[in-house]
Amino acid sequence: MRAWLARAPLQKKLLGLVLFACAAALLLTATAFLVSDYLRFRHEMVRELTSRVDLVALNSAPALAFGDRRTARENLDVLSGHEDIGVAALYDRQGRQFARYARSEAAPVPVDVPVEVAETVPPQPSYNRIQFHAGYLELSRDILAGGDVIGHMLLRASLSPLRARLLTSIEILAATLLTALAFAGLLALRLQKTITGPVLSLAGTMEKVSRWQDYSLREPASASRDEIGRLVGGFNDMLAQIEIRDRELKNYKNQLERLVDERTAELLKARDEALQANRTKSSFLANMSHEIRTPMNAVLGYTQVLRSDAGLSEQQAKALSAIESAGLHLLDIINDILDLSKVEAGALELRIADFDLRELVEGMAQLFQLRCEQKGLAWRLASNIEPGTLVRGDQSKLRQVLINLLGNAVKFTDSGYVELSVQGDGEDYAFAVADSGAGIPLAQQAFIFDPFHQGESGHQKGGTGLGLALVKRHLELMGSAIALESAPGAGARFRFALCLPPGEMASQQRLPGELGQADRPLAVWVVDDVAGNRDVLCQLLAQVGLAAHDFADAESALAALEREAPDLVFMDIRMPGMDGFAALARIRAEPGLAGIKVVAITASSFERLPEAYLRAGFDGFIPKPFVFGAVCSLITELTGAHFFATPPAASTVAAGEWRLPAALKDQLTQAANQADLSALRALQPALAEFPGVASRVEDFMSRYDVDGMLHFLAEVSHETG
Repeated sequence: MRAWLARAPLQKKLLGLVLFACAAALLLTATAFLVSDYLRFRHEMVRELTSRVDLVALNSAPALAFGDRRTARENLDVLSGHEDIGVAALYDRQGRQFARYARSEAAPVPVDVPVEVAETVPPQPSYNRIQFHAGYLELSRDILAGGDVIGHMLLRASLSPLRARLLTSIEILAATLLTALAFAGLLALRLQKTITGPVLSLAGTMEKVSRWQDYSLREPASASRDEIGRLVGGFNDMLAQIEIRDRELKNYKNQLERLVDERTAELLKARDEALQANRTKSSFLANMSHEIRTPMNAVLGYTQVLRSDAGLSEQQAKALSAIESAGLHLLDIINDILDLSKVEAGALELRIADFDLRELVEGMAQLFQLRCEQKGLAWRLASNIEPGTLVRGDQSKLRQVLINLLGNAVKFTDSGYVELSVQGDGEDYAFAVADSGAGIPLAQQAFIFDPFHQGESGHQKGGTGLGLALVKRHLELMGSAIALESAPGAGARFRFALCLPPGEMASQQRLPGELGQADRPLAVWVVDDVAGNRDVLCQLLAQVGLAAHDFADAESALAALEREAPDLVFMDIRMPGMDGFAALARIRAEPGLAGIKVVAITASSFERLPEAYLRAGFDGFIPKPFVFGAVCSLITELTGAHFFATPPAASTVAAGEWRLPAALKDQLTQAANQADLSALRALQPALAEFPGVASRVEDFMSRYDVDGMLHFLAEVSHETG
């Protein structure tokens, strides 16, 4: 009904409402009439039947008194003249049936009247009653003689005359109702024009104004003084005001058009230049950065190989050092550009995990204390973080933020100090990096976090201007913001705060030495299309006595599952042909393979979060490069197998007796802190002159124990000369 009222024209609405109101009123009146007629006719029917019963009961009293059954039946036969009476019966004083009447076959009993009556009835004080049943009426009367009850009479009559009367009344009223509605509709059609005429005319004028935008049109004034007349007057006044406004706006428009025409060419040119510059930058970030980074790794690697040549002259050694320094600087620039491109592409996401905040802070202190000593700066650490403080957050991004801030502090400070402050209060942690450098002018502070923006000191010291931009983006991703306090000559202080909930898992402890054998054999499969990846993981598993069977594609692994089922499968996600998700779906579809544990492995930096792999049906997730302790912990979690640690062979040289050049130790610590295995491998040739340290570093790299390597390097002495 509401939908029809919303769509229908005004004329139909008025007609519909009039007809609806008339129909409701007529229907209410007809209903009242039907109810009244029904009750009246039923009362007349009851009164007539009651008279007949009373008459028969009176005439049957002598027959009951003298036991004359024949006379009693003759009295009941008088009821045959009423064709709606189906059955009647007389009962004596003791409640026994004395005489009975039922319609004959020539005059059949109405189908809705039961003709069976009881042979005896229990005595009651009085049988005078009227009862309506489904389809028939039952009357009972006491038979009196000399004031005493000598019996009673029962009569049943059909209600079909009552129903017929009701049906006739309904037909008459329906015809009357339809006739009245038709008359009301015709009358409403003629009378509604007095209301709808002015409204429709106003609507037509409004439509013309809207279509033609001609505000000079006017609606003829209405002769009526009602609401419609006031509506027409108000509409005409509104059109007059709009017409005046349009004339004024047209004058303003002509003036603005002249100004816009003068600026349009300049704006279009500036827009095209900006779009072209943005496309050029995006193309550079997406293509050239990756193409430059790959050969730079080879340049740095061969530089380290050449430096180990004892036959190099002093001039050649200096040239190689210059090449290495420039290459590392260029590699840092490319890494910053790649990170910024990930941020702008929206591919950077949080990697939430539990980590030890105290270990992270100590790692930063070890790395930058050495850099400060090399530059003659004082190193300060202010921290209230207790040992074993487990928090949950993105450790990698927090480490990168601190490295960028502390690296800038060391770079732009020539004398004085560099300070790292970490203060915890419940789940809230405040971080601050301060220095005593030249400071940042107020005019530059508003742009210091923009990509590729550098102040005067930045151009002098070198760099890309991307470090602080990445710091800002990383902190925004972690739900925080960076604040700067600085003034020329007063140093700089960068601060931010993070909410780091307590870690829910126990800290992953480094195993003291090489792992021994597993406590029970396991059938482990490695499925990866890259042979090097398969070999690395198989060798890691071999160190704990687990012989792994490897497959180059998912199809061959699925074929082998038809012959045997392993305990654990390491499944690569990205493979040609069938990928890891499709292979997992095939495995889960087989009821007999439900007990196999499948772990997702992937090296893509743009992959989804580990929780997504668990939701997809994998039992675990291991990122590349593989961390030895994480692999063993996951095997224990999924299979229940345990590994026994054995202490390493005793060394004849204490860690504090090993020495490294300060620059080499700094490079090793920085690469380990960033878990950059490529950089660690590039530094191996330079360690050839220090076999003891090289052996330990190689051992840590073979087990991917980055934390152990950092602790070891912190104990190694460095040469300051």
